[in-house]
Amino acid sequence: MNASVPTPITAWLESLRPRTLPLTFASIVVGSAIAAWHNSLKPGVALLALLTAGLLQILSNLANDYGDAAKGSDKEDRIGPLRGMQKGMITQAQMKQALVITVMLIAIAGGSLIAVACEQASDIIGFLMLGVLSIIAPITYTVGTKSYGYLGLGDVSVLVFFGWLSVAGTHYLQTHNFNNMVMLPATACGLLATAVLNINNLRDIDSDRANGKNTLAAQLEPQRARVYHVLLLSSAVLCPVHPVQSAQSVGLAVLAGDPDAGLSCPACTTQPNASRYETDAGAHGQGGAANQLAVRHRRGTQLKTDDFANRANKGI
Repeated sequence: MNASVPTPITAWLESLRPRTLPLTFASIVVGSAIAAWHNSLKPGVALLALLTAGLLQILSNLANDYGDAAKGSDKEDRIGPLRGMQKGMITQAQMKQALVITVMLIAIAGGSLIAVACEQASDIIGFLMLGVLSIIAPITYTVGTKSYGYLGLGDVSVLVFFGWLSVAGTHYLQTHNFNNMVMLPATACGLLATAVLNINNLRDIDSDRANGKNTLAAQLEPQRARVYHVLLLSSAVLCPVHPVQSAQSVGLAVLAGDPDAGLSCPACTTQPNASRYETDAGAHGQGGAANQLAVRHRRGTQLKTDDFANRANKGI
């Protein structure tokens, strides 16, 4: 059977690692889902974000193969699957060319995303800077004499880029509003992505040590790295969607007799109080019936909540 014989196509697929794409897409989906919860979903922006994130993941995979192969870290005795460069089917020159092409595609996709989503000059500048960092980070993970992946800093990078920036950035590009509540699911996504990196580093811990790749797992040693893995997973699961304070306020409102209190939960809206609604409506001349009803509803909910809290404090 010739099915097991490697070909150039299979070699490139092994280096591109399409199986890693769902991990990247998950963060974009989470950010878009929160935007949809806030009635601000923009499908075009979400699709461009998915495309850009997928290309960044591919860049990370290719750069990782190039850097490890150039340093001699990935050899035939490693436990994990061999990649195209390890098998000798992809040369360094070919991989460099693939990296350049991928960066160009990222620039096109990312530039289109910024052009479509950003409305202010400050947002354009900010996301251009984040885009440049998002390109530099996966390349310098293993490429170069001071690659931070060899210093045990890969976990922090994954938390930041796969969690905080991916989720919060996707949400902001669609809502144009930063809500600190987004950082909780963003952290959960980042921790889960870090757990994937850690389990791979646990698998390669012996070969990494032998080749001077001091990942965090290699520094912690197997037993403590397993404990660290459990902490990553449990912390991700325990990341709450809403803070305790917001949950308590909604509970008080429900007990006070407002069955729709959950709809006005501060954690579920980008504009958490009536005064914000009044200010925005007045500033834009849009104080229609719908906005007025929303203001009255929130005022009524707050009055009921305060009345219930006062009664509880007085023992009534």
